[in-house]
Amino acid sequence: DQFPFHIYGAQQDRGSVEAPSAVSAGGIPPVWKRVQGGELSWVVPTPGRHWVTYGSGYYSMEWKENRRTGLITNVSPRPYYKFGLAGSKIKYRYGWIHHPVVFAPHNPNELLMGANVLFETTDEGINWRRISPDLTRNDKSKQQRPGGPISADVTGEEMFDTLSSIAFSPLTDSVIWTGSDDGLVYLTTDAGAHWREVRPPTLPTWSTITCIEPSHTDEGTAYVTASRYDWDDFHPYVYKTTDYGKHWTQITTGLPQDQYVESVRQDPNAPNLLFAGTSASVYFSLDGGRQWRPLTLNLPPVRVDDIEIQPEQHAVVLATFGRGFWVLDNLQFLEQLGGARVASDAAYLFRPQQAWLVTRRMGGFGPRGPGGQNLAPGVTVFFHLPAGYNGATPVKLSFTDATGKLIRSFTMHLKAKGKPKPLSHNPAVARRQRARRATAVTPGMNRFQWNLRYPNAVDVKGVYNSFFAAAVPVGPEVVPGTYYATLSYGGATQRRAFVVKLDPRLPTTQAQLQQRFDLLMRIHGALNRLDVNLNRAIDARSALEKAMAHRGVAAAAGQAALGRLNRDIDDLVDLRIQSSEGALVYPPRLRSWLTSIAGQVSMAFVPPTPAMVEVADDYIRDASEGVSRLHADVGAANRVLNH
Repeated sequence: DQFPFHIYGAQQDRGSVEAPSAVSAGGIPPVWKRVQGGELSWVVPTPGRHWVTYGSGYYSMEWKENRRTGLITNVSPRPYYKFGLAGSKIKYRYGWIHHPVVFAPHNPNELLMGANVLFETTDEGINWRRISPDLTRNDKSKQQRPGGPISADVTGEEMFDTLSSIAFSPLTDSVIWTGSDDGLVYLTTDAGAHWREVRPPTLPTWSTITCIEPSHTDEGTAYVTASRYDWDDFHPYVYKTTDYGKHWTQITTGLPQDQYVESVRQDPNAPNLLFAGTSASVYFSLDGGRQWRPLTLNLPPVRVDDIEIQPEQHAVVLATFGRGFWVLDNLQFLEQLGGARVASDAAYLFRPQQAWLVTRRMGGFGPRGPGGQNLAPGVTVFFHLPAGYNGATPVKLSFTDATGKLIRSFTMHLKAKGKPKPLSHNPAVARRQRARRATAVTPGMNRFQWNLRYPNAVDVKGVYNSFFAAAVPVGPEVVPGTYYATLSYGGATQRRAFVVKLDPRLPTTQAQLQQRFDLLMRIHGALNRLDVNLNRAIDARSALEKAMAHRGVAAAAGQAALGRLNRDIDDLVDLRIQSSEGALVYPPRLRSWLTSIAGQVSMAFVPPTPAMVEVADDYIRDASEGVSRLHADVGAANRVLNH
């Protein structure tokens, strides 16, 4: 329930951590915040109160942390801490790597914790009750003091006959599945009153149930994964049942036969879309598991220990061996692949993913260096171009509002071969280079990121945009609503709708956002008109100076016209500023003030204050007067030039 969603997990030798999946500027920080919990198993936030988390430690350790108050309490169901004893001498056995703790999907007060039995609390860990018998094989021969003949290893990593997976049905809290590290699967359909064993009969006896994923659309359907690498068996084991475990089907076609499986997940928004994390990569299926395909992309060869899906924010999150977390932010693209009919010799436009209006920058101040890549703001568009595309056929990607009014259009070009030239140190040239790179396309699949903004205003020739002086006259962002992307290729067009929503943390109303947008568009229009006329005046000044140098005009008339141009241009923009801190030497003028007020209005998705409106109105009026002066100056200069 956090936005952007946060990732919680345990990292070996580091303990439990959490971090946001996106930040306002810079990159994801390399050092995440600590939350109470050990280096193993799960750490879970309370639904609706994410600042209260539960984390596991060795053996029976379980903590609750309130990060708002700083209070940490022990909430173990049975706080026996018989460190180093054999499992056969301990009443409640807890796993080391698999130490499951889960909340009920429809009751945020109900928390389950697995040992060799299932515990339930409904009062934040003060009181617990057993809701199951022993759900493991309870084989005493597997519960001896761990370790080798020389030295014992008693931190719990070799504690067996424990629960390794717990899963509620997303549809009802009464249906609960459990799996154990000794190969058993149990099911209750009445919240723990009665249990029955439902393990897949073809699963080898000794296995670790690594994951159970109940279906998001059918109570009786579930997916189970198991691993047997502890027994030198690296085959994948993935099963599906549609009748509450009475019958199972193995679904491993397409998975490498030497990669065991740690996790399986179903997309709540597309039930046939499944994900499987293996000992070396991640795979996906578009047909409910009948066929698996690799989804490696830029993921290195690594064991994928767990997968979680964030359906509201359309992301897939991986936890990998080696303390890594990975996010795929384009879940809605994958959801379309099962029904898309993409021919190799045709263009095809996918429906853009739902986008958010957020205050986020890829650069600027913020964490840098090692860490994670930030999520780019805007809307992501995937489209396919024919295999024979060579740049000769026109390609255009356009964006319109719900009424069909054009907002922005981009003409694409064939991507040049070889490594692109380094970005220029000149900011204006570098911006043009980035825009050129963004519109470069290739045959096959392409991805384009639109920042949800209207086109930039015309910029003044020779102006230096910097933090202290004039800013780039960027276009305003759209307001929340339905928009359309249109791909034009060789005269044929395809149109797909997408939705833009406001950052859900903000209380701003649609009317207030419209007020903000209308003011920004007024400022933007004034900027554009001013800059256009400044450029005309600059061109007229250059022509007049050239004519006077060649004695092509009367000196007195030329000097008078040139004097008026210099006066009014310099009154509206100071072109002497040519460095990032030039505005500390030369005061900026109206051109800078307009971008300043635009930046103040647009810095947050809130309505403008009355003071902002008043200042903007003053600047817009000054710009209109400036345009009139420039128009007169250019007219006078032209008369001198044409005399």
